[in-house]
Amino acid sequence: MNARHKRRIIHSGKLSAAFHEAGHAVTTMHYGGRCSLSMEPRHGVDIMEESAWDAKCHFRPHALSDEEKAAVSVAGALAQCLNGIRGENIEWFDDFIENVEDWQEFMSDTDRAGLSDPDPIAIEEVGRAVFPILIEKWPAVDAVARKFAFWKSLTDYQVWQAYEKFSRAK
Repeated sequence: MNARHKRRIIHSGKLSAAFHEAGHAVTTMHYGGRCSLSMEPRHGVDIMEESAWDAKCHFRPHALSDEEKAAVSVAGALAQCLNGIRGENIEWFDDFIENVEDWQEFMSDTDRAGLSDPDPIAIEEVGRAVFPILIEKWPAVDAVARKFAFWKSLTDYQVWQAYEKFSRAK
């Protein structure tokens, strides 16, 4: 495997983690919150594995309702999956959301902790509420994720700038 191919694989793993955290960040911003992002390699994990990156969304104190916290929790997994699907054909949405197990595997323990009800049916309902937000704000999710994957750290101001610039884009 040549160096260029290795860089692509490493970037792919970083980008997957970045889209997950960008989903959290943009949904947080949608509800009026602020957050910063950080990413570093996981200790003891081969850098070539997709799960090699430990990425986090650091929230500033903000009074989110339980429903908003649940939306932020689910948004990361949905954004990560949406990036993997790539495309504007969302006719598959009902089947996708109903198969919670397919996308729930992308939820971390921290994501699950933000849910007041971890029941798959409740998570499906939250997913149905979050999906339109992510589709509407997808240019911002994409911009935050790509910037984050490159820099591996974004301040809350940098996240806010990308959100403001691209959330209005159509």
